[in-house]
Amino acid sequence: MSTARAPWPQPGTMALADNGDILLPEAGPDKVLRIDHTTLPAAPLPVRAGISAAVCGTSVFFQGTSAMLPFVAGVAHDPTCDCYAISSFFGDPAIAWFNNQGQPEPDRTPVPGAPLAQLGKNPERLQPVRVGRSRPTEPCIR
Repeated sequence: MSTARAPWPQPGTMALADNGDILLPEAGPDKVLRIDHTTLPAAPLPVRAGISAAVCGTSVFFQGTSAMLPFVAGVAHDPTCDCYAISSFFGDPAIAWFNNQGQPEPDRTPVPGAPLAQLGKNPERLQPVRVGRSRPTEPCIR
């Protein structure tokens, strides 16, 4: 059994940028990394080889704070604005939009969320748990 530590221990739902870079949310450090596509391996690696974070060129696309997306969960490209929606498991807002440089998109109103202490208490607040469905009977958003 391998004892190697994963380079990104709490990755979320990622997206591809227009240039092929990977936008990878990390829930623990509360940020979205931009992984430079030119530094990724050109061919598949053996399963045990893994990808080292030190080998890949990374930069911070977005850094969450206690006031803005404190526990990032996922990122998705929004073709209607050519921008990116970033979600948080808790906090207000639950979803906010950012331009290609990771700056807030002024023409998009964030979706209200709930602080951790208020989770599940206000049905008017969105609380994204996962993107997509694991089983057809489960809702995408709870």
